[in-house]
Amino acid sequence: MPGAHAILGSNPSGPTTFPVQKIEINLVLFHFPLGDFQSWIKNTLGDEELAHRISKIKSNLDAENLRKQLEKLLYKRIIELSHIYRHKLAGLYVEE
Repeated sequence: MPGAHAILGSNPSGPTTFPVQKIEINLVLFHFPLGDFQSWIKNTLGDEELAHRISKIKSNLDAENLRKQLEKLLYKRIIELSHIYRHKLAGLYVEE
C-alpha cells in the first residue's frame, strides 16, 4: 500500500504521521511478537482500537507480509480517524 503511514499523534491540523517503510524490519520482527507495538499504540497514542486490530495479526508471518499487514491496518485506521476528525470539525460527529 504505497504511502501508508503510522500515526504518531495529532495536532490542530490533523494526524501527524511518518512512512511505515522507514521502520527497520528487524525492529518489527523483534518487537511485534512481544506485543510492544500494540502496547505503545494503546498506552502512548491512546488508540485501543488500532492496538486491538494489530494484535490479531498472525505472528508467524514473514517480514514482508507482516509489513504489508501493518501498512494495511494503519492505512485503514488513518482513513477512519481522518473521517472522524473532519466530522468533529464540522460538528457532525457523535460518539457511540
